[in-house]
Amino acid sequence: MIVVSGDSFTEKGHHLSWHDYIFPKLGKKRNLAISGAGNFYIAESIKPFVKSSANKIKKVVIFWSQFFRCDLQVKKPYDKFHGYAGGKCWQFSAGVDPEIISFHVKGLIAKNEKWHQLFTPYIKQRGYDRVMQDSVDVVWDSIKLLETHNIDFKFGFVYNDDLNKQFYDHPNYIPVGFKQFIDDHNLHDVDYHHPSAEGHKRFAEEIKPYIFK
Repeated sequence: MIVVSGDSFTEKGHHLSWHDYIFPKLGKKRNLAISGAGNFYIAESIKPFVKSSANKIKKVVIFWSQFFRCDLQVKKPYDKFHGYAGGKCWQFSAGVDPEIISFHVKGLIAKNEKWHQLFTPYIKQRGYDRVMQDSVDVVWDSIKLLETHNIDFKFGFVYNDDLNKQFYDHPNYIPVGFKQFIDDHNLHDVDYHHPSAEGHKRFAEEIKPYIFK
């Protein structure tokens, strides 16, 4: 079994994704990626498979998301940006950087009041830098989990970030940023953010040597 996980850049879309070109046998692949997911959810999504089916997994490939994203456990989600893992529901903050929208300033610009009701108190209490470090930590924890179970895995990041640098020397690291790749080659879909069909295909060709290295 092949397991892939990540955010919207890995989620099944309206055309073939990068992993469809690398692992074309769909019956032998589990795609755990969900749009809007942060690293907390991505980490949680792979744990059950590693702990229950480690001997059946041939390879795991993860493209981690932005470190500022939060995924919090909720009883009931308030929008489509949520997922279920480990028997729990996780609400995603998605691609909203709380530092940019200045969550700590009175009169902040709010597109979604429920977002602020859930995430603003948590981020203010935890601290923006600590949230970022927590996200880094779950990536390292996942790497250790996969290594402990002797699972063949590769990982990379969708977005370039200085925090990625600490992973550069890991032998399983894929040194190609997904978003930067499609930006550099103008391979955007109609939303001008996500990869086009050609973008997924070209990215697959670019990273395939690292996947099977």
